[in-house]
Amino acid sequence: MLSKLYPPKSQFFLVITVILGFALIKLGIAPHFGLSVDESHYVLYGMRFDYSYFDHPPLVGWIQGFFLWTLGQGELQARLPAILLSISTSLLCWNFLQPYLKNTNESIVKNAGLWALLGLNASLGVTALGLMLLPDSILFTITFLFIFSAERVRVRGSTQDWLILGLITGIAGLTKYNAIILPLALVITMFTTGEWRQVITIKQLPKAGLAMLIALGIISPVLFWNLKHEFISFGYQQGRILRFSNLNIGNLLISYITQLLAYGPFIAYVAWYGLWRLLWHPAYVSGLTLWICLLFIGLFSFAGLGKPTLPHWWGVLYVLTIPLGIVFLIQSWHKTIQTLIILNTLFALTIQIELAYPFLPMPEKFSLHRDFRGWPTIMTKSEELLAIEQSPRAMIAVPNWSLGSRAIYYAKDPSKILVVDRRLDQFDLWQPIRPEGRDLLFILPQHFRINMAKRYKCARIEHKDQIEIRVPTHKVNQITFAWCYKFAGLN
Repeated sequence: MLSKLYPPKSQFFLVITVILGFALIKLGIAPHFGLSVDESHYVLYGMRFDYSYFDHPPLVGWIQGFFLWTLGQGELQARLPAILLSISTSLLCWNFLQPYLKNTNESIVKNAGLWALLGLNASLGVTALGLMLLPDSILFTITFLFIFSAERVRVRGSTQDWLILGLITGIAGLTKYNAIILPLALVITMFTTGEWRQVITIKQLPKAGLAMLIALGIISPVLFWNLKHEFISFGYQQGRILRFSNLNIGNLLISYITQLLAYGPFIAYVAWYGLWRLLWHPAYVSGLTLWICLLFIGLFSFAGLGKPTLPHWWGVLYVLTIPLGIVFLIQSWHKTIQTLIILNTLFALTIQIELAYPFLPMPEKFSLHRDFRGWPTIMTKSEELLAIEQSPRAMIAVPNWSLGSRAIYYAKDPSKILVVDRRLDQFDLWQPIRPEGRDLLFILPQHFRINMAKRYKCARIEHKDQIEIRVPTHKVNQITFAWCYKFAGLN
């Protein structure tokens, strides 16, 4: 694990073929469907450079900004960083598996590591994050690098090793706030294994201190931004995770069910089996991996009691444990595991093709395309209606931030878009114009089911037009355009 981050020559071609094969599939479909809610939001980060942002630390926005600056705007350019990160994550995962593959019975199953990579990429949840750039996409790669650098510190403990650990820890802090789990897991591992005695020495303490200073220096933009904005980002994240009222076991159950749906029942079982087997693996790296997983489980299980969590929040847990579970299981149930991996891979491939080239009929309510299709058409229509009005105080409005990110991204004139809701979010920092007193053309998707008269204070409401969003096989959505004249606030 310490010597190289690439496959051995005997399997180099197969490993690279598998990894690049999945990447080429993603490249093939990436330009052919619109950006999702989160994708467009983080592209807006890239268009509006800042030290940090309301929802997350800045690295996802900086990366998007770099690709926008070098390659221009478009669906492929927005997704290219995630695809490149998926390649690095798979390569690092292969290297991560090497100590466990040494114990694989080659007479029972060959290429267990390859099957593990196939299983990892057969999960819809992991595949999605390897196609659409979210902070979690970055954290996958960073987590493997953190584990490797922590192992180097344990084995060699050179100044260079400590500096690299500090660098990676700092970059993790620029990715997501929950990346604090990584150094916390390392500290717990050191104390539970007794390795702390090697760190608390006259020789090692200055190196550890220097690593901490480097990490703090790297995350200083996040600290500066929060200080400037009265720590609203810290408060927002604390409110999402650390809820101490209205806790409900039903919310937690929903969180786990959505994981089953997002990652797949078989893949989820494999992941949790891999976590179970980590309990009995004596290696130091296994202990660190285990504590990272347990801390993620503890944090988001508690968060899930207050409100159901999103599946991608758990992504690091699954990226670490899916391949391990396959390596452990395939030795006893090789034919069954291989068959299920192939079936999951085909299913994931079918969904990806469907996103780019719709061919499956499905009910509108459950359409895969709702979040991805129609926004260029919606914005063209809304801008036409706005031009007809010919009022200097007229603007386009959306009732939710998730609509706002796509409306602004696909609009010809983003300055004409307002997000009108009660939630304090990034748009309150981006839009200096207040909606009160203006004539607002609201974009209202059917599934939002908004009664304008009950929700908004308007001098007059006028339903102006309606369009359907369709793919070749079915209706995806229905959009209503309605004027709220002289908007006076929310009811």
